[in-house]
Amino acid sequence: MRCFILAFMSLLCANLYSQSSVSGIVSDESGEPLSFATVAVGTMGASTDLEGKYTLDLAAGEHELTVSYVGYETAMQTITLSENQQLELNFTLSLLDNMLQEATVTSSRFEKPLGEVTVSMDVLKSELVNNTNTIRVDEAIDKVPGVNILDGQANIRGGAGFARGSGSRVLMLVDGLPALKADAGSVNWDDIPVESVERIEVVKGASSALYGSSALNGIINIQTAYATDQPETHISGFNRFFLKPRKAEQAHWENAGPVQTGMSISHAQKFNQTNAVFSGRVLYADDPQAAVFNRSARLGAKLKHDITNQLSIGLNTGFNIGKIGEQFFWQNEKEGAYLPFAGSDSEIDFMRLTIDPSITYFDTKGNRHQFLSRYYFINNDQTGNRRSRSDFILGDYQFSRSFEEFGGFDLVAGATGNYTKTNTETFGNAEYGQYNMAAFAQLDKRLFNKLTISGGARYELNTLISPDSIIDPNFADGTKMLNASPRKQEAKPVFRVGLNYELLKGTYMRASWGQGYRYPSIAEQFVFTNVSIISVRPNPLLESETGWSGELGIKQGFKISEWQGYIDIAGFWTEYSNMIEFTFNADNGLYYQSQNVGDTEIQGLELTVVGQGSIAGVDLRVLSGYTYINPSYKEFTDRINDLSSADFNVLKYRSRHTFKFDGEATYQKMRLGVSANYASQIEAIDSAIEFLIPGVADFRREHDAGYLVFNARLAYEMSDQASLAIIAKNLFNAEYTVRPAKLEAPLNLTLRADYTF
Repeated sequence: MRCFILAFMSLLCANLYSQSSVSGIVSDESGEPLSFATVAVGTMGASTDLEGKYTLDLAAGEHELTVSYVGYETAMQTITLSENQQLELNFTLSLLDNMLQEATVTSSRFEKPLGEVTVSMDVLKSELVNNTNTIRVDEAIDKVPGVNILDGQANIRGGAGFARGSGSRVLMLVDGLPALKADAGSVNWDDIPVESVERIEVVKGASSALYGSSALNGIINIQTAYATDQPETHISGFNRFFLKPRKAEQAHWENAGPVQTGMSISHAQKFNQTNAVFSGRVLYADDPQAAVFNRSARLGAKLKHDITNQLSIGLNTGFNIGKIGEQFFWQNEKEGAYLPFAGSDSEIDFMRLTIDPSITYFDTKGNRHQFLSRYYFINNDQTGNRRSRSDFILGDYQFSRSFEEFGGFDLVAGATGNYTKTNTETFGNAEYGQYNMAAFAQLDKRLFNKLTISGGARYELNTLISPDSIIDPNFADGTKMLNASPRKQEAKPVFRVGLNYELLKGTYMRASWGQGYRYPSIAEQFVFTNVSIISVRPNPLLESETGWSGELGIKQGFKISEWQGYIDIAGFWTEYSNMIEFTFNADNGLYYQSQNVGDTEIQGLELTVVGQGSIAGVDLRVLSGYTYINPSYKEFTDRINDLSSADFNVLKYRSRHTFKFDGEATYQKMRLGVSANYASQIEAIDSAIEFLIPGVADFRREHDAGYLVFNARLAYEMSDQASLAIIAKNLFNAEYTVRPAKLEAPLNLTLRADYTF
């Protein structure tokens, strides 16, 4: 019996040892390895590792291999294996010439073709960022249909009004990590390395299930570039000067207007197993607004080292130091349009640092494990002896796998936690701590090669620790305000579902519904400050807001000769409960305060047209779209009516109609671009602003049709390495405001030079 068992085990081991296999490397046409590509035979499959390598054990005989990667042509090859054969077979995949098959990652944390995602998404390429001389990346994001940047605060499809520096419903990510200030929930746009941006993905609608609290209204994910096989250094410099406005009396300068000068450099190179990108920028800029300026220097690095073909480590860092000037209200709409209202200007000396270590590991079963972390330090010293410091620490673990053996579905799951500590005089000169912990999962399944089903869930726990009492800086004697809830804790689950069906080739219909949740920022609950004659007061009793957004949409691809793109039409409906709005109050003094204003709803429609390719030998790119929203309170109370400048039910600081267009044509060595931005007048603002700030009411009556602004750019490629460009913004010198009491810049011209080697 023992001999029989030994013989059986020997035979079994021999069969296992003699297993045939196929292995190799999957790469793109430039030779770059494609990590996480799928190599499959029927229901059996394997994923490539960090170096694009794969191994698939197969029985002897004939097999058909299918190699696929999002955004690339699928490769198929029939092979015949003999007993014990170890075949080496490499694949080179070609990029798909189809915008709907472009790879995206933000909507599901897993690579998906743009046409198959279940939510509205737009993608901006680095060319648009560079060609428009974008000093801050928000200038490029503002070109996306349905997205508006109001005083540095992003909102999508009217999801937010005016809440400068005190909370955001749009989560800003840089390479998958939150880029919002920990204590205030706003974005330091100057920290983002514009010179190394590769692409920007914008997801519209509630995304809290995957990304958490601040993604109530959507996500903007900025992805920076890695080095390719050939080292590359890019240097650019620009000089921007402002002409006089249409009404000459508004210019506070005599002859030469304000000037902005800057230079940036980036270098990308591979060193054996190490991928390195270094970047930097210096900026010396004055603005038509007399008190606004920027003197800053920024350095950054993005490093990734492959320890093995399964394990890599990364380190991204950023350092930004400088001094800026800010201006909140104008003196008036005439000769004081670019001068600050008394007490509404300030200066800030700042230093900001990010350190982002990461680890990525592919195990032998094709699972990807990724750990991302961040340390974000901010130190500000503001006019009026208002100092602030905040520390933010985050850890995020993600598990992802494509299960080919079970009929094909993608799973992403993980856990995240972060901690914020802040101490600032504007928060009552006290220390605050905030904890956030969450677990999440999302499953995407493709059926019949036509239907994509997506479902996700998240459970989030928030804890805030604050002092028992807070010093009111408005009183020299140290008067304190009692804090009724020094320790607050709450937990909420959120869910989302989505469908995408390929009705015809190039025609994708989608439907999605997702819950949103946002815990108020520390600033919204505890900020004490003054802006001229108006004070800002804390609200420790502020409650979190919840909501949901639903959407029906259709994306239709098209191709005209060598020019192709898509048309996207979407109808959306968003509702918020306990919505938080920055609200003006006149009881017991004049002050702003973040308050829960009740339940609200926003319905709307959006049309987007995107195209790229060649027509009659001219390369042509187009990004355009129209968005209509109907934002309203579910219950329009007398108090809301009294505080609003409009006597009808409409949410404040939102334009019902917006239209955006950007087109660029390239012929031989010349490149010409034009853009247009239209927004209907904001129908409702705080009534007190019209009453207290000179000229606001008159300006709004004079410009009740909103604004339409045109820009143009012309570039010449002197060689494969060097180019010169001239960019004209506000081409027809329109007089307009994006938000009340802040006149936008007049006609200005930029000269830019780029050199790559």
